[in-house]
Amino acid sequence: MTPDQRIIPFSPEILSLMNGDLEKLLIAVPEERHTQPERLSYDVLPDQISSGGIDLYATWLAEQTFADPGLRERHASAALLDKPRRLLYQPIPTIGTKFYVMDPPSFRPPGFTGRPVDFHTHPSLNPFSEGDQQRMAGAPATIDPTVYVVSNRIRTYMMMLTKQTPWQHPDNIRMDLNNATNRFTFEYPSVEFIMEKRLGRKVIYEEYTKVVEALDYKGDEYNYCKNFHKLLGMSEKNRWGFYFSDKNGVFKRLTSSNIVMHIEETIEKLVNEIFGIQ
Repeated sequence: MTPDQRIIPFSPEILSLMNGDLEKLLIAVPEERHTQPERLSYDVLPDQISSGGIDLYATWLAEQTFADPGLRERHASAALLDKPRRLLYQPIPTIGTKFYVMDPPSFRPPGFTGRPVDFHTHPSLNPFSEGDQQRMAGAPATIDPTVYVVSNRIRTYMMMLTKQTPWQHPDNIRMDLNNATNRFTFEYPSVEFIMEKRLGRKVIYEEYTKVVEALDYKGDEYNYCKNFHKLLGMSEKNRWGFYFSDKNGVFKRLTSSNIVMHIEETIEKLVNEIFGIQ
C-alpha cells in the first residue's frame, strides 16, 4: 500500500457516530417513504451549525493534501446508509493534481441510499471554484449531494443547497461569473499591510510572494478577495447557504456583513502559520 492509499487514521464506523446538528440534519428521515435527506428552506438557514464527522473528515483530507509533496487535491464523499441510518465516510479518497480532481467519488458501500456530502481539498486558500459552482448548480433538488465541502490548510468551507436552489445548466454559472467580473467593486484588506502588522516590520518581496502564492492559486490577492465576493453573490442568487469552519466543529454563515472581516482574519491566520507567529 502506497502512502497515497493509506486508510484514514480513525475508524469510519466511529466517525459515523460523531454527529452534530449538521449530520443529524442529513440523516433525518422527513417521511417514511423518503431515503434522501430533506433540504432546509433558504429563509430558515441557521447562522451557525455544529458538525462532528463532516468537519473532522474535511480536516483530515486537507492534511493529506498538505502532507503530499505535490499538494494534490483529494475528492471523497460520505454515503448515507439506511439501516441503521448513518453517514459512512469514504476510507480512500480519489487523488488528482494540484489544480483539480478529475474523477468523481465512486464510494458505494452496501446498503447506501445516496451520497449527501461531497468533499474535496484545495492547496490554496480559495474556496469554491467555477467548476465547483457548476456542479452545485447542476444538482437537481431530489438527488444528492445536499452539502458541498472544500477544505484547505486554514479553514473549511461549505455550501448547503436548499429547497429553493434552482437547477441551472453549468453554462449559466460560467456566464453569471463572467458578467460579474466586470461589475465588482468591493472592499478588501491589503496582504502587505496585514503582514507588516503581524511581523512588526517592512515586508520584503520574497515574503509577500510566499504568502500570496499560498493564498491564491494565481498568486493574486485581488483575485482571492474578488472570488469571495462573487461566491457570496452566487450563493444569494442560487439560494445556497455559504458557511466556513475554523476546524473547531462549528460552521458559521458568511454574509455581506462579515465577509471582509473573514477575509482579513483568514490572511492573518495564514501569515501566522507561515512565519510561526503565535
